[in-house]
Amino acid sequence: MHLNLENLAQGTSGLNQQLLEDTLYEVALTELKNEIPEKVTMSRALSEARGDIQQAALQYPKLRVIRLKAELKQYKKETRSITAKRSLARIKFEISDLINDIFGLTGPNEKAQKNKKTSFDDAFLWDED
Repeated sequence: MHLNLENLAQGTSGLNQQLLEDTLYEVALTELKNEIPEKVTMSRALSEARGDIQQAALQYPKLRVIRLKAELKQYKKETRSITAKRSLARIKFEISDLINDIFGLTGPNEKAQKNKKTSFDDAFLWDED
């Protein structure tokens, strides 16, 4: 079983610091209860507890909350980066379309534009040559 960071980020967005931390402690305690601790965090906890499993279990929630905060921060940073890249690509596309429209690069060809009559042309009987 693996923690879904996207769901956690969405579920905790907008929480103040205390509620976020409480939620992350709940995640850590649930992992311990279900005997599915995150391996790196448990390794750190065991290291800090000098191999004492009971002490490691007491250290785990605190260390897991620290790690989850870091993971959420990284996830949000990456998400913002992806969103920014998509926005930039969209803006570049829109600017490209605008430039093409302004300079007639994708509009009707020059001959078609020249042959196009307007009511102004009809009113004054302009020569087409």
